[in-house]
Amino acid sequence: MDLKRLSKHANAGQLARQRMQRSGVNMSGHKLWTPQEDEVITSLYPDYAAITKALPHRTYFTCRSRARKLGIVKQRKHFTAKELSIVRRHYPTATHEELLALLPGRNWAAIKYLARTHHIYRELKPFKETGVAVIDQIRERCRELNYNMPDLDKLVRTKSYFAKGSWHNGHIHHRAIGRAVKALFGDLKADWK
Repeated sequence: MDLKRLSKHANAGQLARQRMQRSGVNMSGHKLWTPQEDEVITSLYPDYAAITKALPHRTYFTCRSRARKLGIVKQRKHFTAKELSIVRRHYPTATHEELLALLPGRNWAAIKYLARTHHIYRELKPFKETGVAVIDQIRERCRELNYNMPDLDKLVRTKSYFAKGSWHNGHIHHRAIGRAVKALFGDLKADWK
């Protein structure tokens, strides 16, 4: 370690800080924060609209950053590894109330955000039966292959036949059904009675 170089850089840093204090701007040319501006932020803290109105030369994001530096922003409690483990095990199947009971002090939005950032998803609900056997079988096969109805429409080029449930009006589009069965690696067969 070269002490001469370290002391040279320390002196240069001290001179730069003194120059910034004299000129009132930092090395990038931005104005330094004054104690009066800090007082405005601490007195109006949660209301950023009022802060930016009182400090028109400061942007919303710089005011937020300064509030964090001043330490007046409520710090978010980070999730622990134990809490993440609980979410991994229970999020797919547990109800909201069960998860909130397992993670006291957390709200549902925070739990949902944690699950989404770690790619943990709720179990898919089964499709409701339509009463049309071939449509039900197509929808069940889509669930097995992890397709949703818009994916199927895109795959078989049927615009929005499956996504909007166009068979509910009584019109069964046989060509769309045939394409869907073929695209999902199936065969159509008649079951005569």
